[in-house]
Amino acid sequence: MNYCGIDLGKRSSCFHIVDGERKTVTASKLANNMLAIRKVFGNRDRLKIVVEASCKAFWMADQLRELGHEVVVVDPGRTKAIGAARIKQGPRAWPYSVPASPSGAGACMEHVGRA
Repeated sequence: MNYCGIDLGKRSSCFHIVDGERKTVTASKLANNMLAIRKVFGNRDRLKIVVEASCKAFWMADQLRELGHEVVVVDPGRTKAIGAARIKQGPRAWPYSVPASPSGAGACMEHVGRA
């Protein structure tokens, strides 16, 4: 499985995809619209994607889920904890330190109400 982190911006977002060995598959920018999201993520094998919580995070997560990806929205105040967990667990732990549920490290915000 490959993993992706997305940094959402106002009009565009940056993304970085790595494989299970933490080697970069691709990294780039995309516009925050469905056409660009489909172009970048539509024909990819299922990814585990982390999106930092913001006003557009849940919209982005919904679009990516429609394309078949697993998406976790994380609290930006807790992303430092994910990095710290990586250091404590070793250099190959990053893909596995991403929270898969609200009880996981990093305080997943999957179940926070949408505004």
